[in-house]
Amino acid sequence: MMAFLSACCTKVGCPASDRMEVVIEGLNATDTPGVKVFSYVRNSGFSQPADSFSTRVYNSSYRESNRFFLPATMTYANDLRILIDSTAKVYEITDFVLEKSVCNHCIGVRDEYRTDPKSHLLNGIRVESGTIYINR
Repeated sequence: MMAFLSACCTKVGCPASDRMEVVIEGLNATDTPGVKVFSYVRNSGFSQPADSFSTRVYNSSYRESNRFFLPATMTYANDLRILIDSTAKVYEITDFVLEKSVCNHCIGVRDEYRTDPKSHLLNGIRVESGTIYINR
């Protein structure tokens, strides 16, 4: 009976969805802005720092050039501030909404789940996306 249950499981790997993705849009061909990201304890009013990260983004014919992932130490349990050096603009990202879904369904056996981001607040405006899009 156990062989039957193992055979009917979907066993599609549960890809990690815990790394936050950020996309900076609206770069000019000559832009290579530095980006600083600061994470804070959630709901602390940005008064309790947790971590920081910096990188540079480059515009080219490839869209991936303005896309980066935050380190694993910055999680959806944090609030974020993103600063683009060349503009001195600050973007505050808070209130992540996550959704739990089954990624391996096994009848009679414990299901495996993944948690996916569904939305967040960007400067107080609800954005229905798991990716953080910043329009420079």
